[in-house]
Amino acid sequence: MKRQLRTRAAAGLSVAAIALGLLASTSAGAADSADTKLLVYPDAARVAADLTGDQRIWTDDLAELTAALGHTTGDSGWSDIAHLDTDADGAITAADVAALSQLIIYDDGDDFDLIEATVLEIQSYMAAGTLTSVELTQAYLDRIQAYDQAQYNDTAGTELSSILAVNPDALTIAAELDQERATTGPRGLLHGIPVIVKDNYNTVGMPTTMGCKCFEQNFSPDNAFLVEQLQAEGAIILAKSNLAEFAFGTDGRSAMATTTNAYIPGGASGGSSAGTGASISANFAVFGLGTDTGGSIRIPSSYNGLVGFRPTVGLLSRDGIAPLALSQDTGGPMARSVADVAVALDAMAASDPNDAVTAQTDSLRPDSYISSLDANGLEGARIGYVSATRVPTGTNGSATGTNAEVLRLYQQAQDDMEAAGATLVDIGYIPLVTTTSGSTAEFAHDLDAYLAQYAGPGMPTSTAAVRDIIYPLRDPDDPTSGRVSSGLSVVYSSFNSRVAPYPINTPYGVANNYDEWMVAHNQEITTNRAGIDALLAGADGVEGTADDLDAIIEPPVTAFAAGGGSAGSNNRISALTGHPSLSVPMGYSEAADASAGASINVEFLGRRFDEPTLLKLAYAYEQATQHRHAPERYPALTGTSTPAPVSTMAAGSSEPVEENYIIDEMTVIEPTADPPYTAADVAAAAKQAKASTGSSGRSSIGTLAATATSVALSASAGSAQVGETVTVTATGTVSDLYAYSLTLSYDPAVLEYVADSATGPSGGFTQAQPGSGAVTLLHTRLGTSPGLEGSQQLGTAKFKVIGVGASPVSTTSGQLIDAALAPAALTSLGSAVAIQGVAPIAPSPSASPSTSATPSASPTVGGPSDDPSGSSVTPSATSTKKALAVTGSNTSPNFLVLAAALAGLGLGLTAMFGRRRFTNKLVPAHRR
Repeated sequence: MKRQLRTRAAAGLSVAAIALGLLASTSAGAADSADTKLLVYPDAARVAADLTGDQRIWTDDLAELTAALGHTTGDSGWSDIAHLDTDADGAITAADVAALSQLIIYDDGDDFDLIEATVLEIQSYMAAGTLTSVELTQAYLDRIQAYDQAQYNDTAGTELSSILAVNPDALTIAAELDQERATTGPRGLLHGIPVIVKDNYNTVGMPTTMGCKCFEQNFSPDNAFLVEQLQAEGAIILAKSNLAEFAFGTDGRSAMATTTNAYIPGGASGGSSAGTGASISANFAVFGLGTDTGGSIRIPSSYNGLVGFRPTVGLLSRDGIAPLALSQDTGGPMARSVADVAVALDAMAASDPNDAVTAQTDSLRPDSYISSLDANGLEGARIGYVSATRVPTGTNGSATGTNAEVLRLYQQAQDDMEAAGATLVDIGYIPLVTTTSGSTAEFAHDLDAYLAQYAGPGMPTSTAAVRDIIYPLRDPDDPTSGRVSSGLSVVYSSFNSRVAPYPINTPYGVANNYDEWMVAHNQEITTNRAGIDALLAGADGVEGTADDLDAIIEPPVTAFAAGGGSAGSNNRISALTGHPSLSVPMGYSEAADASAGASINVEFLGRRFDEPTLLKLAYAYEQATQHRHAPERYPALTGTSTPAPVSTMAAGSSEPVEENYIIDEMTVIEPTADPPYTAADVAAAAKQAKASTGSSGRSSIGTLAATATSVALSASAGSAQVGETVTVTATGTVSDLYAYSLTLSYDPAVLEYVADSATGPSGGFTQAQPGSGAVTLLHTRLGTSPGLEGSQQLGTAKFKVIGVGASPVSTTSGQLIDAALAPAALTSLGSAVAIQGVAPIAPSPSASPSTSATPSASPTVGGPSDDPSGSSVTPSATSTKKALAVTGSNTSPNFLVLAAALAGLGLGLTAMFGRRRFTNKLVPAHRR
């Protein structure tokens, strides 16, 4: 089959994530293994759904809920299960079980959309068996090849130039991860997810250049710790991204490339993590990693419309990352959504013995950063905002700047936060005792230590050696005299000024003394930190009181808004205090000049190690405003590559499916309503798509179908002796049937339901709940959709004959659930089969023992009475069988079937992902 990767609808349909839950396996067999790695989602909905308390949602939870079928508000113990009454009708029904099953594996029936795809969306398709990591990886590789270096749009010089190297083993790794998923389940939420990392992270198998041609063959023997963390969770390091050389500055220029802006043709991408910013914005991977010493994550995130997170210094290990100034350095994620940033933090945050500063974090990290995401997180929050245009000399220069577009969007951001329930408090400006970065005085000292440990074979192992390579024509007696660069570097003068024995340029009057510099610099960081803590504690200066601030917001640096210029040095605040800062899009410039369409972010600054609060606030702001949109210059590709078919295992199937894909455009139908969307809006959009496409199958929004569903019963035999079993089968003609329940009544004096004998269609979960003279069969598709269609054997149940006499088996109630979880009751009941219980006939004295009829002591297994085809039980030599009697028919009324809602409809994360910290992770390779 062919599958289309299409462009997402803009605006209202571009949402952060899917409300779903995933198991570690796409098959029940893998999930039942004691060694299976399971994904845990600690949001409230999934905590409640874990009825068995085993930190997963699987068929054992469905069995628990199925046992409660029929319970209503008046029953004892209702309070313990009321939260699972998902449709709030006061009863536990098949619809509730179906809703729970969708927390396991979910395929909404829509074609996968590569553009702006999030980790959570991708995992839903992979878990449902409709997308492989090989397909995903190939699609991103196609986009890199098409858009990163090639000139396009008939405009010379507009290539993005964000990627320095592509992992030659990426597709091989993806195939191995696909096989691992099929056999043992995914390692975590990042299983099979392609990631791009800045080219100052060590990556085994790819060079780490730091943007200098002198390191083009620098193959480190070890991965950076954060790279190991990502790989242990199943991520694929797809490529290395360009950076401002040695992470100096914000121009995105290295000796190999100059990265341009994803929105402004030929414009600057910011820096120093320029390549990560531009590549992730252009949808070259799911998310990326940058580093930040004074703004190098947040500046390119603002320029490229991304969410960029500079965490508290010490939360993430710096081991294996080329440093600029370790007093301020940190790695961090850059993504298209706050949710993906949280997923990345969950994977990477851990203490590392090779970076001593991380030792303090063990007691400060939450179980999951994902669980902090709350679409209503701004309600009741108190947020301080920087308001001063200028501040006294000697503090932090311009606090808000004078740029009209920055100020317009910054004011709108404040208004939006208030509308979402936050209280905004004017704090004027943030007084810092210094804004001097350690990237000058610390650079040579820190990079020397890094090179001595991690430089690859044949590479320079000190900054002095690097200087000697870069400047072969230098005058030893006057190294700053008129000299021409060898072409190996573009920052020769800046590099030279930072390398000993040349004077350390400091405000402290310290020359050539790193230790004295660090004492003074760290003291200023401590003083700055105390100032931020005092602001967050409120006017009374006491933390934990009513006037506390949850966070502070400030406008970022930007170079593209109308009038040009900068919004100040706010990027230095978190760098010179160690506090975390999260940058999130607040809109785009509307000025009628070359900067029109430029992205501009707002930053949230919070308490040290209080990343969950920043994530909550930023996520709520993101969900309320939805500013981020994909750059128009990098649309979905059309027919660039068709990789070889990949064998994958469809969810619930025992047979591999040969699948391929094409990249194509589709017409996208947008709902007429404004977000947040309701179920009625989803239905309207589905109808609109159906009307526009004229198709009863999949469309860009969903499917709509209406049929009459009939259910009929048959029996494998019309009579059986006491001790024998008879199989009753329910069949029906259905359309988009996702789940159902059928209650069969019988005479308990004649028949007894055989425990655990119920079966249903393949690829789902079947359970039976016996009662007095009745048994309820329930089947759910475990999240896969579209549902069952056509003539289906809905289910079977076995009955043991325990008494003599006739017993009709009839349908007394039932509920049908479509793929959109819309229930329809079976109202035309009466279909029945008659089963006659026959007493064993004693053999005559002359009869041979071989022809005598002896009752079975237990239900017959595998014999004729168990034949699912419905063939009759072979009678014994002397028994008398009665004919099958059908007493009626059963046809349900027409019912409306709606397709499952798109992953892109803005309903918010009604149930969000979390992360279990596995104890059986891969053991990292030995590192020095």
